[in-house]
Amino acid sequence: MGDLSQPMAIIMAAPIKRIVEYGFIRYGLDVLQSIEVSSCYRFEDSLYSDTQLYCNFIYRE
Repeated sequence: MGDLSQPMAIIMAAPIKRIVEYGFIRYGLDVLQSIEVSSCYRFEDSLYSDTQLYCNFIYRE
């Protein structure tokens, strides 16, 4: 289970350019200091004109 005294972490994948937007919209300015980018990968989709860079990031409450 892990150490229950540790803060909860929410693991997400999102476009790197939307991490800041998400932080502002959902949690406010404070969240930006709580986000840790853990890994990145390319995501190609024919619906988009360009390849987007996605990053997995962890938000610690």
